[in-house]
Amino acid sequence: DIGLPSELAPLLDGAPLVALGRTLPTVRFSGAGATAVAQLVAVDTANYSALLSASGGFAAATAALNRVAAADAQAEPSGPIPAIAVGFGSQRLLTGDVVNVSGVGTGVEFEVVGSVASMPGVATRSGALVVDLGHFASVANDRFADPTWAVLSGDRAAEAAAVELVTDLDGVAMTSRYAVLDQLVADPLTSWTRRGLLAAGAISLSFAIVAVAASVVVAQAASRHDFAMLAILGTSKTQRRRVAMLEHVPAVAVSAVVGVVVAVSTTRLLEASLGLDAFSGDVADVALNVGWTNLTIAAGLMVLAAFAAARVVVVVRDGALPEVLRRGAERDEQ
Repeated sequence: DIGLPSELAPLLDGAPLVALGRTLPTVRFSGAGATAVAQLVAVDTANYSALLSASGGFAAATAALNRVAAADAQAEPSGPIPAIAVGFGSQRLLTGDVVNVSGVGTGVEFEVVGSVASMPGVATRSGALVVDLGHFASVANDRFADPTWAVLSGDRAAEAAAVELVTDLDGVAMTSRYAVLDQLVADPLTSWTRRGLLAAGAISLSFAIVAVAASVVVAQAASRHDFAMLAILGTSKTQRRRVAMLEHVPAVAVSAVVGVVVAVSTTRLLEASLGLDAFSGDVADVALNVGWTNLTIAAGLMVLAAFAAARVVVVVRDGALPEVLRRGAERDEQ
């Protein structure tokens, strides 16, 4: 329950993104027809929301913090403090409930303005109420204004400076996500999983291209007949090219969509096996950022392969003058 030492001021002032917070020991809240023990976490909502938004993968937590900030701006000075319920079941706290928390001041009330299943940096074993640090300190007690922890975002140079500074301070603990990242990168499971996904992507793309080419070859005879008839009927080369594209692109597009869905599903299934919860504590959830750019490029290459194959087929078919003449002679005989 001791605030951050003043020696950390240069580190906090120099970080590009920093969020301050204070976690109180487990407190007892009552109201809304229930009494329970939970944590009370006060955070700098604006900065913490910006930090989570920049990190990505925490849309629900970011929206919840923004909801608290918006409610704070409209709250009455003597009214309840807006709070987010984290880790509570729907039967415990609902939006709009007003509760009292013992040990933080007389007559201090909290109004639940939203709820989320988890929030980075917030333990959810018994549930927690998350409020704005400045609002809470001004209403409850000034001694709660001092933060007890900070979350910093920076490069490896900032990490080295933080380690050097924290090492000489008693009672200060630091957790580096870079160290966890290095362990995950070096882990054989991570390495082989990455190689397997890359190999699967290359094989899938190759198979798609081969499938398009094979379909062109297999359907060549029938297609020559069809396009010869279209040429006799007076269709232009552009019109025949569009027909060829319509013939091949839908199947490839469907395959691309199915491939993207399978890739995203595989990523989600692997999430629990990679131990990524270490990035935000032992009790917080971590969402993987899907490589949408790579998936989009792969899907685009498949569609381009279909267009290229269609264009080649049109060129070949348009050059089959004997086929056109033969089909024309057959029609004259009929």
